[in-house]
Amino acid sequence: MDRRRSVAGLSRPRPTPRAVVALAIASTAGVTGACSPTADPAGVSANTVTVLYPSDIGVFGPRWDDTPKFLLFLPLVNYERGSSCGEPTPVLAERWGHSPDYREWTVWLREGVRWHDGVPVTADDIVFTVQILTHPDVMSYNAGPLDSAVALDPRTLKLFMSRPNRWPLEGWVTFLPRHLLDQEDPADFYEWEFWRHPVGNGPFRFVGHVPQTMIELEANPDYYRGPPTIGRVVIKLSAAGGGSGLVELRSGDADIIPTTLFEAPAISRDPELQIVYRISSSHTRWLLYHPKHPIFSDRRVRLAITHAIDRRALQAARGLPEGLPVTDGPFTVCQFESGAVTEPWPHDKAEAVRLLEGAGWSDRDGDGVRERNGREFRFTLLASRDDVRSALLLQAELRRIGIEIELQELEGSVAASRMREGDFEAGIFPQVLPRMLLIPNLPSPVADTFRAAYPQIVAIMDSLRLEPNAEAKERRSVELGLRFREELPATFLHPKAYPIAANRRIRGFDHDGWTPPSWRWAFGGLEFLRIGEAREGDH
Repeated sequence: MDRRRSVAGLSRPRPTPRAVVALAIASTAGVTGACSPTADPAGVSANTVTVLYPSDIGVFGPRWDDTPKFLLFLPLVNYERGSSCGEPTPVLAERWGHSPDYREWTVWLREGVRWHDGVPVTADDIVFTVQILTHPDVMSYNAGPLDSAVALDPRTLKLFMSRPNRWPLEGWVTFLPRHLLDQEDPADFYEWEFWRHPVGNGPFRFVGHVPQTMIELEANPDYYRGPPTIGRVVIKLSAAGGGSGLVELRSGDADIIPTTLFEAPAISRDPELQIVYRISSSHTRWLLYHPKHPIFSDRRVRLAITHAIDRRALQAARGLPEGLPVTDGPFTVCQFESGAVTEPWPHDKAEAVRLLEGAGWSDRDGDGVRERNGREFRFTLLASRDDVRSALLLQAELRRIGIEIELQELEGSVAASRMREGDFEAGIFPQVLPRMLLIPNLPSPVADTFRAAYPQIVAIMDSLRLEPNAEAKERRSVELGLRFREELPATFLHPKAYPIAANRRIRGFDHDGWTPPSWRWAFGGLEFLRIGEAREGDH
């Protein structure tokens, strides 16, 4: 019995995806199977770029849903240099418009974009993807507040939202080929054979896959921006490959690798290598205080801790690149690019001491730890492995003003769970507080606690959630930063930086496509890179 069920209203007899994809791979690249990439005895050629990546074939979606998908699939829009402050860069969408309430969007698609098997990309593909993402057997988070979509003609469609939103133009969602998938069962969405033999419409097309070893892609000659100058991409699956990525980079077995802040200084001194930093505004690290903890309920204490921490020194000790912002409010990519982050409270140890004394915290017995009403100023700080170095630096810095930190190192997922449950005194977390306040019905015991403790911040966050206009959203984001600075539900520590190391023969890292947001990592920009003779200081 055939278990496959088509999405309602989209059913037509088609060849199965497995057969079509196999034919497409065989005809375009001479590949006879998923485990037989194009032969290259040397493992690398002058027109090949090898990228290390710690995963397997699932990187193209949907379960992993990570940045490599942008090598194969196109979103409606992208955010290149400057476009995060206003309208995004058109990709599949050539232009767009919306109703006054931002709940109905009309999108006109770019002409001439084709799937890698040669079939034109049409509005039906967008509608099909929307119906898949919103299907009750899938319910992908990528659907956001999207209700439905309808094709008006092959290049025009309408998108209908459940609330005002810019979802159609957010740049993360990529789209699926209806002609290959409309006979597939949505209930099996996460296990479709298609994900192991993907047919996309982006700058590179799938050639083959050696499980636990590598994935091979080739330049798409029909790419709407023109064929990438890099002819072949090998994604080397480093999780199974063993060894250090830096060793592979130096030996020539890899051209681009994710690396660490610890390794970055040595790489920057190597004349054959280069470092590029991707900076994340959404993964900045904050020292988060539990609002009901008796120590942290006093704003003077939170402000004293903020004054006591030398954030510039902390960034330097972490090995972060120079020039990153110090702030006391969450910031958007636009604010980061324009340098318009919220002004920070200064590092001022004397002011920190004055505030603590005013709040009743003094070291009366001379043991180096402040106390009030018989209680010592001690608290437990949760930190994941990645944040232990920051936690140790905080521990040393706060000890100088009479505050003792007991450090508890946890796995990242455990720390996040403890935070959601409200089972913490303080912790170093990614920028989670705004997200908690953003979603009123978030299933977390601590969400209501934060919403009750900081009602003015909540009001701004709620308005941001419902504000689709980019300019108005930026204005409200600035207001949010100022309110954060006054109430200090958390103390900003440092942005999250993702260093990428590359051989100097890889050029073009300064192209528009290599700007924030950092979630594109290398894979949102490989089509902008090129291979050339390295020169001193060249990117």
